Amino acid sequence: MAEFRVLVVEDEWLVAEEHRYVLEEAGFGIVGPVPSVKLAIKLIETEAISAAVLDIGLNGETSAPLVPHLQHRKIPFVFVSGYTPSDVPEMLRAYPFLAKPVVATALVSALNKMLGQDEQEFG
Repeated sequence: MAEFRVLVVEDEWLVAEEHRYVLEEAGFGIVGPVPSVKLAIKLIETEAISAAVLDIGLNGETSAPLVPHLQHRKIPFVFVSGYTPSDVPEMLRAYPFLAKPVVATALVSALNKMLGQDEQEFG
């Protein structure tokens, strides 16, 4: 599965490192992690990315501006956020969402599903 590269956009260092660990253990390659929209756009434009894991709230901004960039390149994504479903901005509610703290198996499963992969044993 290492051919799949996942962009991680997360402003909390410890959470970003946890996502990195979980995804690497599941066999994904990691792009980032990065803590801002600006840095994420740069990676989306310059790196080969198979899927993305996005925090919604990023140091006073939201990751909403990333959606059109990802959609233009046909990169599937999932939001992983501490927001409750009712706190998710309305324009983002139609997209896949996992609540923090996210269970490792749920994150891996969501990515496998987006990438059309059979479920992989994790852990």
